[in-house]
Amino acid sequence: MSDKLREAVLILAKKLGLKKIPDVTLITRDAVELWWDELTPDQQKARGSNFRKCFNFLMKKKLCTSLDYNPFTKNDAFVVLERKPPLDKARMHIDKEQFDELYLMAGKMGFLALQIAMKIGLYTTLRVGDLATLRFSRNIIGQELRVIVSKSEAQKGTASATRLGWSFAEHPKLWAYINEARKLARKNDECPFILSHQGKIKRHSKEKEHQRQILNDTLSKQFRDVRDVCGYDEEWAEQQPKLQSGEPRTPFSFHEVRGLSITMLVNAGFTDKEIAEVTAHESIKTTQGYQNPDDLPYMPVRIQINNL
Repeated sequence: MSDKLREAVLILAKKLGLKKIPDVTLITRDAVELWWDELTPDQQKARGSNFRKCFNFLMKKKLCTSLDYNPFTKNDAFVVLERKPPLDKARMHIDKEQFDELYLMAGKMGFLALQIAMKIGLYTTLRVGDLATLRFSRNIIGQELRVIVSKSEAQKGTASATRLGWSFAEHPKLWAYINEARKLARKNDECPFILSHQGKIKRHSKEKEHQRQILNDTLSKQFRDVRDVCGYDEEWAEQQPKLQSGEPRTPFSFHEVRGLSITMLVNAGFTDKEIAEVTAHESIKTTQGYQNPDDLPYMPVRIQINNL
C-alpha cells in the first residue's frame, strides 16, 4: 500500500473509531456515510478522490468484508455518496465589462505582461500559476501551444495529467497573444518565458530563472493593484450582497478570470463536461462552482399546452 493510501486508511479508521488498519474489516457503508455527511463541501472535495482509490485497493484485497462495493464509486448502478453543494464563494465574480475595464487600466499602469496574462488566461482557462511558467521553447511546439496542467500533474503524476493543446490554425486569437508576448520578451532581454516584464529593479532571485521573468505572485499583486484603482476594493465588496452566512464578500482576484472564462464558454454553447475536461476538474460540480450564476443562459422552453 502506498504511503498516501495508508494515510487515507488510517484517517478513515480514526474517524470511524477504529484503532488499526486490520479493523477496516468492520467498516460498514452506514458508518462511512455518517462520517462523510459530517464533512464540509471543501473537505469532501479534497478527500473524495483519495478515499475512492483507497477503497478500490481495500476491495481488491477483499479486506472490507462488510462492504458490497466501494462507497466512493462513481458508478450510478450503485448508491453513491452524495457530495454537498459548494458553499457560496466569498470572492466576488468578475464580469466581462469589469474585465475590459481592468485590462485597459493595466495598460495605463504599464502592466503589459498582466494584460497578456489576462487575455491568455481568459482564452484558455489556465490558472495564473500555469501562465507564469509558460516558455516559448517548451510550450510552443510547432504551431501549437501545449500545456500540462500543473494541478492535475501534482494530483495524478505527469503521465496521467491533463494535457492540452491549442492549434494556432484553429485558435488565431491565441496566436496573436503569443506573438504579442514574443515582441515583449525580445525587449526584455530575450526572456524565454512567455510572460516577461521590466520590473523596477533588475535582479535575480532563487525563484527566478531569468531576470525578466514575472512570477505568479507578481501577476496576482498587479491584478489587485489594478482592481483597487478601478474601485473594486474591499470597501466595494462589503457593499455587495452578503454570503448566506451573513459574512461580507471579498473582491475578485486573478483567479476569477478563470471563472469568467468558464461562464463565457457555457454561454458559447459548450457543455459542462467539455469545459471540465479543459479545466482538469474531476467533478462537473467543481466546474459549475466557477460559473457566475448572474450571467448564465436560460434554456428556451418549447413545450406547450394547446388545448386550454
